[in-house]
Amino acid sequence: MTDLPPLLPGQFVWCSFPFREQPDRPGPERHIAYVVDVLRKDNRLMIAAALYTTTRPWPRGQAIPFGVIPVAPEIARRMRQEAFVVDARRIAYMPLDERFFPDLGNPDRGVRGVAPRELRERIERALVKLLADPALLEFLGPERPQRPKRPGKRPSR
Repeated sequence: MTDLPPLLPGQFVWCSFPFREQPDRPGPERHIAYVVDVLRKDNRLMIAAALYTTTRPWPRGQAIPFGVIPVAPEIARRMRQEAFVVDARRIAYMPLDERFFPDLGNPDRGVRGVAPRELRERIERALVKLLADPALLEFLGPERPQRPKRPGKRPSR
């Protein structure tokens, strides 16, 4: 018997996305995030890796940084949302529980929509490039990977 994950990659879901100030705790408000992957830990379903999204408009005249992916209004409407951006630079690794995903017990599990194939591919291409330089990424959530320690200066003798 296989246990199917309650959430799937490519879904936009309600969650309590962690804030930078308290990266291990659920955020204080519901927020829509993009599920990148559902990972196993200790041979059981454990973690959803999710990307931050925001409907806050990008400031006019300001270049959009690499990893911030605008979603056009017509694509957003197909997913029952308004125009937004996916910020692939902010990844949260959250346990699949109701602290972080308050709607898991509901029939819709908090799923707001599913990304069309072309959007999923854009996000995946950006993530591949970002993961090549993890210094560009912000890892949040209690299950986040630890950044590798950079070798420091050797003490002088």
